Amino acid sequence: MSVMEKLAKTTSSPGASPTVHILDKNKVLFRVSFAETSSGWLVFDSLPGFKKGMAIWRYKPWNAWTKPVPVSSPGQLPDWDVQFFYWQCRDGIYGAALPLCDKGYRTTLGSHDGKFGAFAESYADNAQKKDIALLVVGFDSNPYRLFESIYREGMRVIGQSENLVSRKTFPEALDYLGWCSFNALDMGKNLDERNIVRAVESFSNSGVPFRWIIVEDGYEDRTGDMLNSFRADTVRFPSGFAAMNRKLKEQFGLRDIGIWHAFNGYWNGINPDSELGRTFEDELFSWKQKPRPTDDDSVTMAEYFFVRPDSKALEEFYMSRMSRHKREGFSFVKVDNQLVTERMARNNYPIGYLSRRMHEALNRAVFRYFGGAMINCMDMTAEAYQYFGSSPVARCVEDYFPYENGGRGYELEKGGAAAHLLMALYNNLYFSQMVFTDMDMFESYNPDGRMHAIVRAANNGPVYLTDKPDLVRKDVILPLCCSDGKLLRPSTPLLPTQDCLFAGQKPEVFKAFSQNRNSALLLLFNMSDSDLVRGSYSVSDIPSFSDGMYVIYDYFAGAAREASAREIASVELCRMDYKLLHMIPQEAVCTPIGLTDKYNSPGAIVSFRHTDRYAKVIVCDYGCFAAYSNRRPSQVEVDGVPQDFTYENRLICTDIAATDIRRDHCIKIYF
Repeated sequence: MSVMEKLAKTTSSPGASPTVHILDKNKVLFRVSFAETSSGWLVFDSLPGFKKGMAIWRYKPWNAWTKPVPVSSPGQLPDWDVQFFYWQCRDGIYGAALPLCDKGYRTTLGSHDGKFGAFAESYADNAQKKDIALLVVGFDSNPYRLFESIYREGMRVIGQSENLVSRKTFPEALDYLGWCSFNALDMGKNLDERNIVRAVESFSNSGVPFRWIIVEDGYEDRTGDMLNSFRADTVRFPSGFAAMNRKLKEQFGLRDIGIWHAFNGYWNGINPDSELGRTFEDELFSWKQKPRPTDDDSVTMAEYFFVRPDSKALEEFYMSRMSRHKREGFSFVKVDNQLVTERMARNNYPIGYLSRRMHEALNRAVFRYFGGAMINCMDMTAEAYQYFGSSPVARCVEDYFPYENGGRGYELEKGGAAAHLLMALYNNLYFSQMVFTDMDMFESYNPDGRMHAIVRAANNGPVYLTDKPDLVRKDVILPLCCSDGKLLRPSTPLLPTQDCLFAGQKPEVFKAFSQNRNSALLLLFNMSDSDLVRGSYSVSDIPSFSDGMYVIYDYFAGAAREASAREIASVELCRMDYKLLHMIPQEAVCTPIGLTDKYNSPGAIVSFRHTDRYAKVIVCDYGCFAAYSNRRPSQVEVDGVPQDFTYENRLICTDIAATDIRRDHCIKIYF
């Protein structure tokens, strides 16, 4: 069946003329031209053979984040603002639709008159109206291959091929464990030089290897929510940042320090009556919005200002800011509020044009001064993420909410660990095609802190906490990283398994997987509002593991067993319970598991080789080493020295003594 036979006849809005372009046997591109209007729909009469679907929808009021919405028919989609939609047909084939930003227009998916469709809008009448790339639709028997290929084609069509994670490098600054000031210092209320220094000193003294920090929102020279200058508030930071940053690095061993700022200067732009406003006074444009997106209709709209996207001053704005931060000793940035162009664009500029110009100018500055080291944030809207360019890291889920401040329960939009992590895993399906995903900070002492920790350890993005110094739980934190704070990041993102792609919050075991070079992590959760869930798992839950024998290591049980790829095991999980399993192809003499005091135990393995007589394993740090074997070894050496070991239940275990500086260690196991 051809790709077009899998799609029904389309209907467009009055004044909109669609065209169809076959990309290959499995994918099709829809374009549209508008006569006069600056918006319009393309509607599909049906999706033939549709069985079930999952919409990834951008929800209100902030319009910054997405969540999964299961649907049993295409007409059940939210009315608009779906960022990604995938479904399964009755014949088992998967379909997916990717809306595009092109020529100033932004397209989202939704339902129109009870039918699935795509809605394109420019937000201004001065957009080009001809031959706009609207969406790509594709089909495949393998959903992961489908998602990857549809993003590859979509980014190519709109001229954004650099915006694929396969073409990006993870920033070295973020390859270590980090800390963010935001929740730790009461959402910026207690952010100042004294409290930053005290926190870092406390972490250093306690042996928690944070190697970078972010100075979050709260430091700015501002009037209300408008930026006055690039300087820090002189009351909170009387010495400025440069002296503080030198102290943090020289006395407490921080490698890197990052700084937060908003995409448009500050939350509501630039204060026109300030030093910054006067610098750019001839280059500003204005827009109107409520002071906060959560304000009700009784609140009067206010006028705000930022640098025009068609002005050379836009690049000057970002270059000046990044240059100053570089001189102050910062080495990366976190850029928030990227959804704001939706409000800025209306009746001013086509939304895609405004967003693209701002992202391009920002990226040039960040790459010039920080080598591209940036965390994009509040960005889960197409006009932001489709213009990430070469920027490699972005948040993929809404804010972490501390347990005592309402971060509990199962409401997806502001829930506890289960809700937060479930959203992150579904969002990873599309966001990880473009960037290394950031699941936000968390607290080690949250009642579900370890659940937060293992999900981040099993993902391939940054990991950072927002602990208050006197509440740190080292038993939750230290397994995340090496002794020097270096993360043990897997090589792939953490994704729902194929049989969980449509599960949502159903009362059943939820599974997610990621992979190292030669092993995989399989996480099992009770993510639902249920006291007990049942399910099953197998090695074949990992898409690339289909044949042969494997060793399954249960991290929290400290036990290992052999299993074939197709062997199915049953599992029960109580409320908020979880398991962390490592799947490792079985080797002939012994199978190295790695450092079992790290969540990603096999991630610590640098190399492995064996003969009939011995096995040689290189690991990247000291700690508790384990390997699985059906034979008791005659001797174990660490760095050439015979070492005591245990052999119980086919596990060979030995301790590698701590060293002052992290280095590789060689374990030889003789038989």
